[in-house]
Amino acid sequence: MKTKFIKIITLLSILFILSGCIDKKNESSISVSGVGVIMAEPDMAEMTISLTHVASTTRQAQEEVNKMTGKLLEMLKNAGVEDRNIRTTSLSFRPEYQYINNRQTLVGQRAEQSMLVSVNEINVAPEKLPRILDEITSVDKVILQQINFSIKDRSQLFSESRELAYQKALDKAKQYASLAGLEIVKPLSISEQSIDFYPLHVQNRALGDTLFSAPATSLPTGELEVTSYVTVVFLVK
Repeated sequence: MKTKFIKIITLLSILFILSGCIDKKNESSISVSGVGVIMAEPDMAEMTISLTHVASTTRQAQEEVNKMTGKLLEMLKNAGVEDRNIRTTSLSFRPEYQYINNRQTLVGQRAEQSMLVSVNEINVAPEKLPRILDEITSVDKVILQQINFSIKDRSQLFSESRELAYQKALDKAKQYASLAGLEIVKPLSISEQSIDFYPLHVQNRALGDTLFSAPATSLPTGELEVTSYVTVVFLVK
């Protein structure tokens, strides 16, 4: 009797498993992708600034760079840039050579200090960054290596781009289901392929030589793009 009961239970279990397999085989799904793009105005700029000087000795070169740095820091402070938004990224000393009569000749020692400066709320006060750049030109031998325009807090923008990407995937799935005479039931899986954000940048500008030699610098920043890519598999019936 016990053996017969076990056989019945085993048979029912097999039938239950087979029934589940049949149901899964009969399920239909649609896999679609969606892209969400959100445009936003930059609210911050990061500048890489180098100050350099060549003198007879390393000490003399460094002393001159220190004077230039002090003048620059005072100017940035007066412009409302906080100390926490200014940091030294490198300090280097090296011999400076020139080729004279096809021979390499030592002409002095070069000292160079590079700093990363962040200017915030440029969207609220659009005149702030151009004014700072114009004032920097008063410091001799300053090289602006790069300006990056960015967005300080992008979490909300990424959230909006994901929502838009999913909605586009859903709209696409509904269209395909309608064409096939089916209906969307629910999403089975959602995968985020990637998120893109590319800061705008201006590179290799020697202050006082080209762009920034004008009395008033104009820097239209345009908009930045935040993009999300998702793939969604929907169950249909």
